[in-house]
Amino acid sequence: MRIVQLTDIHLLPHAQDRLLGVRPSETLNKVLADILRLQRQPDLVIVTGDLTDDGSAAAYVRLRSMLQSLQVKVLVLPGNHDDVAALDEHLTTDQIQHRETYAHGDWGIVCLNSQIVGESHGAINPLALDRCLASAKSKPNWPFIFCFHHTLIKPCLSASCQLEQREYIITQLQKHPNIKLVLAGHTHTAAQRQFGSFSAFTTPSTLLQCSHPSDAACQSAPPDTDLHQWVDKRVGYRILDLNGDGTFISNVNWL
Repeated sequence: MRIVQLTDIHLLPHAQDRLLGVRPSETLNKVLADILRLQRQPDLVIVTGDLTDDGSAAAYVRLRSMLQSLQVKVLVLPGNHDDVAALDEHLTTDQIQHRETYAHGDWGIVCLNSQIVGESHGAINPLALDRCLASAKSKPNWPFIFCFHHTLIKPCLSASCQLEQREYIITQLQKHPNIKLVLAGHTHTAAQRQFGSFSAFTTPSTLLQCSHPSDAACQSAPPDTDLHQWVDKRVGYRILDLNGDGTFISNVNWL
């Protein structure tokens, strides 16, 4: 099975709208066109949050039209920039779904909302986490993917990049050896790390990437100072080729 992960689209209501000097619609169209040129097409697409930048109905309607070009099932989950009610009303269809658990092929897929409304950093509801861990436990012969917007891999000490109770979440995931992958975005960069039995991946944005400050710079800066630099105009997405035994191959396509 092949899965494509997109993240941090930050779509705006109009095609000509710009964000950080970039048109989100242009960069997304570039990524979608590249996906459609793949010799092996995806069986499923997962979009891990910040689907829009302003949470507007118009932006979700535009995104719905753009994602429908992929002609495969698309799973979406919200990021800190999204409005969940508007997402559910204006983006979801039979093809584009916002749901917590999903089965595709030989794999189970969990999409957990890590949004704290009004905040940049994230948190996962403990009851939702327990519910999804129970789902993985009930199917011990199925490999599982867990998807969040906020990543388990800390790129810096900036408050906006953090996921609350990160170590607790990692510990809970490690108790289930059939959880093989955790996919996320948020930090506009590519990263990977092994946490015992599972691999965590941060996938680059379809908009643009940023560089993260050093720990020393974060510690010496005044509170609420944003030290991120939006200098990398590349865009990217992740391709995952999954096997029924829980093994996989992961690659980032940079454009």
